[in-house]
Amino acid sequence: MVDGVNSNGNGKEWVKINDTTQDKEYQSALDKKINSILGGKETISVEKLRNNSVFSNLSEGAEKRFNDIARMDGDGKTLSAQELRVLYSLADAKLENDQFKFDTNLEIDGNSGLEQATDKEVNVMIQNLVQSDIRKRVETIDTLK
Repeated sequence: MVDGVNSNGNGKEWVKINDTTQDKEYQSALDKKINSILGGKETISVEKLRNNSVFSNLSEGAEKRFNDIARMDGDGKTLSAQELRVLYSLADAKLENDQFKFDTNLEIDGNSGLEQATDKEVNVMIQNLVQSDIRKRVETIDTLK
């Protein structure tokens, strides 16, 4: 168990998931990225984000997880800052030597958190990154793995 997230016997562990996602500097860096994407608006359309970001070419599994997260607030056609926080954190997390690490290099590949994280791991990120009103809704979402 690493930072309260069990590897579930799959050999994968998160390195400092709680410390990183609860860290004020990390959250500030995420918010800066998200604010630049939103440009003063409350949401961005899923289509617009997908056309011009690291989320433009996803595998089937990552696509399902992306769509589940996009529906966290009940609207799967737009993304709020809360949803973007989770998506970009998953894009930041990379599986290396059976450990997820945050490197602030946002990219989606076969080793990204969007591809490799379990539901439990995603839920820890949601708990750390999302405000409680949306978090209650998310607990019922059935994510990828």
